[in-house]
Amino acid sequence: MAMTKKTINSYSFVLTAEQAAGVGTKLDELTRDGATDGYVLRDDSQAPTTTVTRHWVDEDAAAAWQAWIGNYVAQYGYTYSAQTIENI
Repeated sequence: MAMTKKTINSYSFVLTAEQAAGVGTKLDELTRDGATDGYVLRDDSQAPTTTVTRHWVDEDAAAAWQAWIGNYVAQYGYTYSAQTIENI
C-alpha cells in the first residue's frame, strides 16, 4: 500500500533506552498493521533539536501517531516543539 502522508516531529529531549523501546514496540505494531512502512529520517543537524520524519498510509494513521507519540512523551514530562502532517 502506498504511503500518502508524513509526520514531522521536532524535539530537544532524549528518551531513555526503556522509553525509546516503548516507541519501537508501538512502531513495530503499526508497521505490522500497515499504518506505516517503517520509513524514518532522523535529522540531528540542528542540535540540540532533532527532527524525525515518518511515512503513513493516510491522514488518520498520521494523526493517530501524532496523538499517541505526543501523549507517550508527555507522561515523561516532554513535549514536542513542533508536530506537523504533510503530503508525501
